[in-house]
Amino acid sequence: MTKANQAGIRQSMLLAAAAALLAAATPGLAQLNLGPPNPGFENGSSSWFSGGTGGTAGSVSFLNPGQNGPSAPGTNAVSITSDGTGNTDFRSVTFSLGSAAGGAQPVTFSFDYDILGTVTPGNNVRVGLRTWLANNNNNFEGENNSFIGDNTGDSGGTGWETFSVTYTPSASANFADIRVSMNVFNHSPGVGDYWTDGTVLFDNFSVTTVPEPGVLALFGLGALTLVARTFRRR
Repeated sequence: MTKANQAGIRQSMLLAAAAALLAAATPGLAQLNLGPPNPGFENGSSSWFSGGTGGTAGSVSFLNPGQNGPSAPGTNAVSITSDGTGNTDFRSVTFSLGSAAGGAQPVTFSFDYDILGTVTPGNNVRVGLRTWLANNNNNFEGENNSFIGDNTGDSGGTGWETFSVTYTPSASANFADIRVSMNVFNHSPGVGDYWTDGTVLFDNFSVTTVPEPGVLALFGLGALTLVARTFRRR
């Protein structure tokens, strides 16, 4: 085998190794989960809190055996119920935004939900990713709210759906929590979290960092530079 052939083989092997390193890095960046703890309610109410009027007027149950959203394996989900005469909500403990703190990276907020009844026009459940300056409830910074029901085009009774939204936290956001509410903030049809349509199941809450293309590009450039330097030394 000639030296030229040997060099070509070495080059192909190193390029393949560089590509493998880049591919291995990408999933890790894309799937870095920041929280919340107990995202699928497999441990019941652990790391979650709830409040409400009570009964069908407004209540939360963290034990719904046999119910599970499609995004992750499990055997439980949380249910939240209101007939419109009362209010209710549940929320997670606060958790660190990690590498996304201070708006350094965008985050993707996702969850599964199942509206058991029929959605009345104007009815929505409010699902908020709230941000905090510090790890307690006295340093509220802001929130990004989504409204599930009429706003998402759901008719209800069709089984599990998955919702996902991506946004960038503010420069002062360091921690986050999740809050889901019915009739806590609004009591008028078609406004905010007004809800009269009974039970909705939620499962598999997730807040993950989103890899920035620039980070991956720099990684790939570094790998190719390593290949080039290796061949210059040979």
